[in-house]
Amino acid sequence: MVRPHGPVRPCRSAREPRRNRRPDLRRDGPMTDLAGRKVVVVGAGIAGLTAAFRLTQAGADVITLEASDRVGGRMQSERVGDYLLDTGASVLTSSYVQMKRLIADAGLTSKVVPTSGLIGTLRGTDVHRVDPAAQWPVGELVRSRLLGPGSKLKAIRLLRDVRRARSTLRWDDFSGATDWDESAEDYSKRRLNEELLEYVVGPLGRAMNLVDADQFTIGLVLFTIQHYLLGGSYFNSPEGMSFLPLGLAKDLDVRLGCRVEHVEVTGDEVQVTWRAADGAERTESADYCVFAVPALDLPQIFPQMTPEARDYFTTLRLVRSIQVMFGLTERLPEEAIWVNVPKSEHRDLFVWINDHRRAPGRAPDGKGLMTFSWRDQWCRRHWEADDVSVADAALGEIAKLESLRGLAGRVEMSFVKRWNPCAPTRSPGSTAALGRFLGSRSPADRVLYAGDYFSAATTNTSLSSGERAARQIIGA
Repeated sequence: MVRPHGPVRPCRSAREPRRNRRPDLRRDGPMTDLAGRKVVVVGAGIAGLTAAFRLTQAGADVITLEASDRVGGRMQSERVGDYLLDTGASVLTSSYVQMKRLIADAGLTSKVVPTSGLIGTLRGTDVHRVDPAAQWPVGELVRSRLLGPGSKLKAIRLLRDVRRARSTLRWDDFSGATDWDESAEDYSKRRLNEELLEYVVGPLGRAMNLVDADQFTIGLVLFTIQHYLLGGSYFNSPEGMSFLPLGLAKDLDVRLGCRVEHVEVTGDEVQVTWRAADGAERTESADYCVFAVPALDLPQIFPQMTPEARDYFTTLRLVRSIQVMFGLTERLPEEAIWVNVPKSEHRDLFVWINDHRRAPGRAPDGKGLMTFSWRDQWCRRHWEADDVSVADAALGEIAKLESLRGLAGRVEMSFVKRWNPCAPTRSPGSTAALGRFLGSRSPADRVLYAGDYFSAATTNTSLSSGERAARQIIGA
């Protein structure tokens, strides 16, 4: 019912009969029967599609409205010549328990394969690697030359805090992590040392948030260590990251080119007004509405949101992202799939990904594919430049790293992807505002939220928040 890469399909009338409803969406049995209940989901990223899928399983009549001409949000893939590019999310780990369950429930298990999860950190000309799938990945870090003996001893404190924080740093909710709301920089100077800040804490947080260590919480770093360094094996799909949103959407009522302009709760109904691709304005009455759109859009669309919600969404810091991808005539010898770049090695480059090592089919045999992610400030400086200029600027910066010298001579394809907003960052002090917002919600709410607003900005957190919204409706 959705054209993944074709032209925008205009919204249908709400009275037109549903088509292609897969009868086994409810094969596991709903937690409760939502037959006769109507839900409008706003946004067809992974959070919205997850909510729609779970609610359809429970018997609800679900319409998903998406403003763009494709589903998936930041879980996107693009085919450029012989290269398959993931232009948003890039890695999936076995700690994504919720995602693995959703993949199985949607009948998509055959589309994923185990892959390498080797993670590297650049120091000078050397990349120091850790394999999360190793029997004792911490031991690899202890044996490596990334850190000196004193820092390795102090790292025990960091690992203890990872364990202590585990119960409060949830996939769908960081509001309980008030003990870990301190900036990663302040925490490191107080509890660790400069070397651990520069080569462990800073790079891990920078790669997730695209800002420096004084601008994200230590909770985010503890969460990253738990799920990405200690999280076990990795997996991916030869079809690209879009395999999951496309697989979910094909059996749901997803309407593309439909921009929601206003949502209003009236008694026990929700009125959702949107502008269709043909320019016509339409309104749908529903029992519930699930918002799964960027935080920036929410206050304008839903003026009735609580003061606590408005305060949280309007103060949430959103970063921009420019990803620059290069197809190479020859692969570089680096074995890691993901290489963190500390601030002392490069001010603006945070991470590079060897995409050809992530899953089969990303690049032709023998050729390479690499993605480079940049600091929010670098993205803002280059935002208005054309793609060729951005790619040239990126190559100029990359040439400053000894370990990547000569890369420019191998480039045969470049691709630039911009995201604005890309994702919220977990700024110091944001946990209290999140707690006030979540504390203001009621089980009787007709409007719910799903997205990466509540935890770290990952596909699994967005997915988990979609499931949480669906559970609240099912429970009500």
